[in-house]
Formats: sequence, structure tokens, C-alpha cells
Amino acid sequence: MARLYDVDAHFKLETDGHNLYLTVHPPAGEGKWIGLDDVLEEIRDIPNISIDLNLVSQIVNDSTGIPIKIGKMHQGSEEGKVLIEVTYDELRAYLTLPGNVPLDIIEHTLRERGVVVNIDEHAIINALQQQIYNTPILIAQATMPVPGEDSVVEFNFEKTKQIHLKEKEDGRVDFRELGIVDVVHAGDVLAVKSRPNNGAAGLTVTGKEIPSRDGIDRNLPVGRNTELSNDGLALKATIDGQVVWKNNRIHVESVLEVKGDVDYSVGNIDFPGSIIIRGNVLDGFMVKSAGNIEVHGCIEKAYVSADGNILVDGGIIGKGDGNVRAKGNIWANFIEHGIVDAGEDVIVNESIRYSQVDAKKRIIVQGKIGAILGGRIRAGEEVNAKIIGTLTEAKTEIEVGALPLIREEIYRLKQELADDEERFHGIEQGIKFLLNLKQKLGDSFPEEKERLLIQHIEAKNMLKEKIYTMSMSLPTLESDILQTRHGKVCVYKVVHPGTRITIRNSTFVVKEEYPYVTFASHSSGKIETLPFEEPAGITMVKDRSVKEKRPIATIPFESLSRDEINGKGEGGKGRKKEKKRRREEKGKEKKEEKPQPSFEVEEIAKPLPLEVEEVTKPPVIALLKIRMIADPIAGVLASKIKVGDWVTCKIIDITEIKHIRDQIRMKQGNLIEGKVEEVFDMDMSHSKVIVSLGQGIQGETVVANSSRIRSSRQTIPSLIVGILMGVLTFISLSWVLWWVFNW
Repeated sequence: MARLYDVDAHFKLETDGHNLYLTVHPPAGEGKWIGLDDVLEEIRDIPNISIDLNLVSQIVNDSTGIPIKIGKMHQGSEEGKVLIEVTYDELRAYLTLPGNVPLDIIEHTLRERGVVVNIDEHAIINALQQQIYNTPILIAQATMPVPGEDSVVEFNFEKTKQIHLKEKEDGRVDFRELGIVDVVHAGDVLAVKSRPNNGAAGLTVTGKEIPSRDGIDRNLPVGRNTELSNDGLALKATIDGQVVWKNNRIHVESVLEVKGDVDYSVGNIDFPGSIIIRGNVLDGFMVKSAGNIEVHGCIEKAYVSADGNILVDGGIIGKGDGNVRAKGNIWANFIEHGIVDAGEDVIVNESIRYSQVDAKKRIIVQGKIGAILGGRIRAGEEVNAKIIGTLTEAKTEIEVGALPLIREEIYRLKQELADDEERFHGIEQGIKFLLNLKQKLGDSFPEEKERLLIQHIEAKNMLKEKIYTMSMSLPTLESDILQTRHGKVCVYKVVHPGTRITIRNSTFVVKEEYPYVTFASHSSGKIETLPFEEPAGITMVKDRSVKEKRPIATIPFESLSRDEINGKGEGGKGRKKEKKRRREEKGKEKKEEKPQPSFEVEEIAKPLPLEVEEVTKPPVIALLKIRMIADPIAGVLASKIKVGDWVTCKIIDITEIKHIRDQIRMKQGNLIEGKVEEVFDMDMSHSKVIVSLGQGIQGETVVANSSRIRSSRQTIPSLIVGILMGVLTFISLSWVLWWVFNW
């Protein structure tokens, strides 16, 4: 579609009665250029003119817009003289007849000028029959060259991989069985190419050869640890490793393996290949990789960056400052108080808690727990989880439908614009004050005040220009968000009230619980609710089929009234009577029991009645972040902790304490006694411990198995050890003091 500023090239022929002038103006914008044939067609209509054809071709190519003389006006031509003109590139030849000329004279003139290829005899005869005189006629054209075919490169591996997650019996995802790594061995063929073909040469009208372009021999993308075959048609690996397509080249990455933790014995890591860490990445360390990073333990408050993917078998415990970034995907078991940024997807098994997670494409939390609790979650396309939001006042913000970088830039521009506008108003007030002062003082206005006034005015003008530029940039960025057509938030179980959901430029604050729902952007721009959608492209393969269970109608604890919980009221009394009646019937059956045959008869299953499962254990109303107190002298070894042990803990999740302070018994310094409920092995050296702190309140922490934890109810051996250590310490201090005073 032509635009207003697209103008085609045009030309103009002028004469002063003796000479002919040609002016060719170039095109503007995406306008079309003038062809030589268009100009010659116009010249043919001018009688009694002789022109310089080479000069005309040159003027058309240059298109300078300047009038140039191309020929003379005359009355007729010399009797019997034939004019043959060949273009400067010898691609075309033109014949100009002065009158009725014999054909043999024309052929003789063509031979004299060297025109021997592709002569159009039909055009010559037609000009004689039609009596086309004093006009250039195209009678010969060159044979153009034919370019050769380029070589073609074929790859023997997939540049992009599909995700196939495998779920275990306990609901956790096995991130070691992803199938995303292409392993090759030395000598494997990674890519092959075909040979290029040679082109066919052309001929000018004078018989000169026009060289052709042979097919381009494309080079195989040789990268690190690869080599070409003897004939140069195949690319092979020189080592065993992982094949990677990066920067339009094929590399075979060797892998750096760290046997334990990344700590002071290892130091920071900056490696050009992939990295496997068998332990944890501890606080304060940096790990950078040009390939993939695989961590078998946890990433703590560390900086981890990869140009490929990052896989964390344990979890990311950022402590509010840890930073994990990948240009590809990030897989983790859980994320807590971390900062995570992925160039593609973020896939989490357990939960994301109070973290800032950004993904250019999707954020998926679909494991056994699959919860997003608090924090800010931003994805370009989709957020998919089982639970979103908390029952407390902790904010949970979900943003989709725009790249996180664009939203970050919009937020930064708005903040900077507000700060600059405040500064602008302050400078304006200063200018007004100085102008009023100058008006009052007149000629006695101090020079330093005059310089200050000039500086204020210059600063005002600069700020004004900056504010204008930022004000023009904001609508452009916001329009980029409006142009996106995707963006959805999918929740399988429930999204809790207080959750803030932003899709493109629309924001929705959840006021009530929504189960099995998808939040998407309607064509009107508002947010609409649809049925839950499973994450696309992720295949959850279970190890074995789940057996069907008898249907049980569960009644959640919080749905019962106080009277029903205490066994009062009609419902409570009815259940007590029913239990008493069942016990009496059971006693009668035992009395009337008779000997039965030794063999068993399998009866046909009858429809089972709907039973009610009573919830005796109170639900978890708060899950706090805690730290177990260390006791290096008489503490219990963390690897020996078992369910039922009592330990001393410190609550570090301060934001939650005010909501449950009345329900737990805290000591000074946020210390509290708790009973161990569950112990999970994270890896060979770390475990996750869940401690019951009160009625429906639990604490969660990750501890090293080699650490010693203070027990709230010491065993007799540990008490004896503690007393002995105290006595020895007292004796040692007494001896030192006695020696000092006597000396």
C-alpha cells in the first residue's frame, strides 16, 4: 500500500530547437524507478532526432534531476546511412533507419559494430515494412547468466526440545527425567551439507561472456569441540558431551562437575560449558555458565546465571536477595523469598512463596502442592497453579499478557516521571522566588543570584524536554501491551481473596474464592472467567495408574459450627447416639459369632453407602518460616531428628506473627518450642523439617544434617554431657583467674 511520501521517479524531455535535453528525477520513499524503455518510448515520438543511447542509459541510472543534452534536432538523415547503437553494458542494441534501406546494408552495419548475438530479424523487417524511420528500435538483447544452487545444511539433532515431566507416586516431579539434554559421543555426525552447483554463463550482444554466480558453498557451523570430515561435507563431535545450538553454531559442551557444595573450598564459578553441582550453592557465591546448570541440592542467597536452562532438584531459598537468572527454562522444587528471571518458562513443583518471579513465557506450579503464596509473579503468556493467594494479608500479585521487561520499564518510567515532575515544580518555585527578588532589588541583584537564576532556567528547560520524551514513550510501551493477544491465569484448586490479577492493562482484585477457573482477557478489554485449562506442552506421565477408592464425603473442619465440633446440638447428639448404637450392635455380633468354614466366598460388590469422614486433626491455618536453634555442645544431631521430637525454634517470618501471636506461646526473641511433625530428605546433606507450633500453626525450615539442634526436652545422656561441659568450663576459668591474680 503506497504512502503519502512514496513518489515514483519521473523524467522530462526539453528542446531549444537545436538540441534535446533529458532530466530524470529519482523516486522518494518506496517509489518506483524509471526504466530505459520508458524514456526511449517517449523519444521515438520526436521526429528528426539523433541521440547518444549510452548517455541516455547513464542518465536514467544516475537520476540526478539535472537537465543533460542527449542529442541534436535535424531535418532528416543522410541518405542510406544506418545508425546502430549499443548500450554501455552491451546488453542491448538499437537500430535507427534514415529511410528505406536494403536489408544487406543493415546486416553489414551490424557486423561492423560487432552485434552478432540474438539479433531480432523480425523486428528489423517489421521496421522496414512499417517505415519506422529516425527512431531507435531494439533489435538485439544479451543472454543473461543463470546462477547456481547453494548448498543445503541438515542437522541431526533437535534445536528445540519438548518438555516431558514424569510424576512420582508421592506427587513430586522427577526433574532428572526431562529428556532435554542431547548427549553425543566422539565421532557422532552432528550435521551434513550438499555440494553447490555451478551457474551458466551469459553472452552480450557483441559475443562477450557474462560470468555467472556459482552456488554458494555454505560452511558447516563449526563450534567448540567439533571438526569437519575429510570431504568437508559432515560435522562431527570430537568429545563426549552435550550438543548445543548457540549463536548459529554447533558446540559440544564439556560439563563441569562439582562434587559437593559451592563454598569457600570451590569459590565463584564462571564456566563456558554446562555445570553439575552435586550439593548446594551457599550464600554469597556466584555461579555463571554459558550452557546449562544442574543443582542437586538448593540454591541459597547466591547469584546463579545461565545462558541455557537451570535445573534445581531441591529449591531456591533466596532470603530476599538471592538471584537466579536463565535465558532458557528454570525448573525447581520450590522457590522461597527469591528473585527468579527466565527467558522462557519457570516450572515449579511444590510452591512459590513470597518471591519475585519473572518469565518471558509461562510460570507453571503443578506439583503435589502447586501453590503460589504471596509475592509478585509476572509472565508474558500464562501463570498456571493449583492454589494462588493466602488466607492472611500477604499480597499476591499476578501479571500476564506482557513481557516483564516492558512492565518493568513502564514502572521505572512512571517513577522517574513523577520524581522529575516534582523536581520541575520545585525549580519553578525557585525561579519565581529569584525573579521576584530581582524585581525588588533591581540593579543591586547579586551576581551569584543571577548565575543561580540562569542555572535554574537551564535545568527547567532540560527537565521539560526529558519529561516530554518520557511522556511520549509511555503510550508507546502501553500500546505494545494492548497489542498482545495472549495472557491467562489458570487455577486448578482455588484462588484466595485479596489476590491481584493483571492481564494486559486490566486489573482484577479477587473478592471471593474461585475454584477450577481461568482468568483471561475478553475482547472488550475486561477480565473474564473461564473453566480451568491445563498447561499446554507439558505431559505429566505417572509411573502407574491410580487405583479407584471408595467414595468418601469429607466435611472440612472449618465448615462445622462450634456446637457440632463439641458434639452439641442436634447434629452432634445424633452422631453420639449413632456411635453408641453401632458399638452395641458390634458387641451383639461378637456374642453371636459362630465358627466359619476355612474357605472364603467372594461376594459380588454392592453399591457402597456414602460415608462421612470426620476431620479430627485441625487444618493448618498458618505456615511460618522458622530457624531451628543450634546447640553445638549437647544438641541433637539433625540427621537423628525424628517425628515427635521437641525442638527450640526462632520465628523469622515476622509478617505473620501479628496474626497468630495470641494462638502460640512465644518466648523472648520470637523463640518457641515445637513438636516435629514431618521430616523430608532434600538431598544427601539437607532435610526439610516441619514443626507444629500450636493449634493449626506450623513452621518450616531446611537444616544441614551435620548440624546440632537444641532439644526442648533433653534426654538424660545429653543433660549429663551438658553438665560435665559446664563444670569443666567453670574449672578452667577459675584456674585462669587464679593464675592471673597471683602473677
